[in-house]
Amino acid sequence: TRGASSVGGRTNANTYFPDPACNQEEQTNPCPLVFSTARVQLPPTPNMIEGFGRTQLDSVLWFADSQWSLWLRTNEHTKPDFMHTYTFRLLESTQRPFKVTLCYTDAPSTPGASHVLVNDLDLVILRTSVSMVLNTSIGRKVPTQSFNTDFGNGGSQKDGSNTCEQFAMPTHDVMTVTVIVVAYRLISSSQPYSLVATGLLRPKYHSWITASNGAVRSFVLGLVDNGYDAGWFLFDTFKRGKTKGLQLTDLGIKFPDVSEDMLLEMLTEADDDVNRQLDFMEFVAIVDELSTGALRSAEPLYTEEQAPAEFLQKVAANQMQTTTSSARLLTPFSCV
Repeated sequence: TRGASSVGGRTNANTYFPDPACNQEEQTNPCPLVFSTARVQLPPTPNMIEGFGRTQLDSVLWFADSQWSLWLRTNEHTKPDFMHTYTFRLLESTQRPFKVTLCYTDAPSTPGASHVLVNDLDLVILRTSVSMVLNTSIGRKVPTQSFNTDFGNGGSQKDGSNTCEQFAMPTHDVMTVTVIVVAYRLISSSQPYSLVATGLLRPKYHSWITASNGAVRSFVLGLVDNGYDAGWFLFDTFKRGKTKGLQLTDLGIKFPDVSEDMLLEMLTEADDDVNRQLDFMEFVAIVDELSTGALRSAEPLYTEEQAPAEFLQKVAANQMQTTTSSARLLTPFSCV
């Protein structure tokens, strides 16, 4: 959707008239606009002057039938030089980008302070992927891990000016991504923040969705035609009861065509209380998720720890240039 100026869309009545001296150049460069005695460059729409158009809600809000995943978390840093890490598993994506956004409200700063931010939280992304690379010594391709480090807002260094940082990856293979929120500087006693991730995150019940090309999903949903209790009675092969539930061997008997590794992943995904059994309430949660077709993200692996000294030194080394308030972002971005 094209943007609109403060008085509506572009029409003959509200068109900005460029300086006539620009007419010969407008085929190669957009003309600067004249507002009183100041010239303002008008970029193509959407832009900051005319707006960014209407929001497409199904690309911003997550619904049960969304063909992408949304994960969000609020947390807070209470110690400087500490880092929170969130490790996600991503599915292959050729269309839906993976985005992660960090936002927080900084404490009021003293006018004229040398630092733009009082509390400086920074977004760092560690990407790990596996690809097949030709090994010339043996004459065939072998799995090879690659590692990449990225900073928020697309820079090659930490962003010391903004309280909203984003990393976006338009396409990607199956990979592991570790999102790090590091408290590079913390003057206040604590600094709350919000973190949002969207894209083709590995769903919580991914193995139940994909096992046997969807046959497991169809079988489970077929069990509950007459309700959850009737479905559980059919699912609980050895009648272990609603609280004890199925074990790994029971799943192997129920789904003989599924590999043992896949069965273990299925049990791990559904075993919310981590007792290596699948009880009635966990069965209900599986059915609810599979019936909606939801791609709810699995919870990432979370850690909170002191940032290694070499990591902080690398962040500090990348922050050699002076940042001022003028370095703040002038183009908004979607948090999803």
